[in-house]
Amino acid sequence: MTSEWREVRLGDLVDLLTGYPFQSKSYVEDAFAPRLLRGDNVGPGSLRWEGVKRWPEQMAVDLNQYWLREGDVVLAMDRPWIEAGLKYASVRRSDLPSLLVQRVARLRGTTDLETSFLRYLIGSSAFTKHILGVQTGTTVPHISPSQIKSFLFRLPPVQVQRAIAHILGTLDDKIDLLRRMNQTLEETACALFK
Repeated sequence: MTSEWREVRLGDLVDLLTGYPFQSKSYVEDAFAPRLLRGDNVGPGSLRWEGVKRWPEQMAVDLNQYWLREGDVVLAMDRPWIEAGLKYASVRRSDLPSLLVQRVARLRGTTDLETSFLRYLIGSSAFTKHILGVQTGTTVPHISPSQIKSFLFRLPPVQVQRAIAHILGTLDDKIDLLRRMNQTLEETACALFK
């Protein structure tokens, strides 16, 4: 079965976009304004919105390509790896509306590469090893779009990609549910002991 998997270069199959250079002087405090997804917001496997910066929606009229969509995979390009792991995530509905900021890469699958599978490919140990091998800079390690695109991997057929993504997605959903249940139990226990 894996003999059908051909070796490919990520750049030949992915739609990669780097973000827009939003000017900080135009940030707003409006809680309803779109969030700006910066490298600081990307953690290992999830997005964090503490200290989020926001952009006036009326100034985003000509920035259509930078609006993120549910399922997009994002990857920090400055300091892409921290001790906790690779700084990448899949955009959830609750993360929207958001705009992509420079030095963050947005990846989407194409005809031969399912975006739902791409999420797990980027999160794989093989991709992390690739990034650690190609990143440059010592004070602030960074990667370029061409370094991301140069990743070589064996591509399963689309049906297999969908099956893999479905199984892993189901497991992720269960892990998330258990994590939320655990948090609720901890909060309940703390309330009882007070």
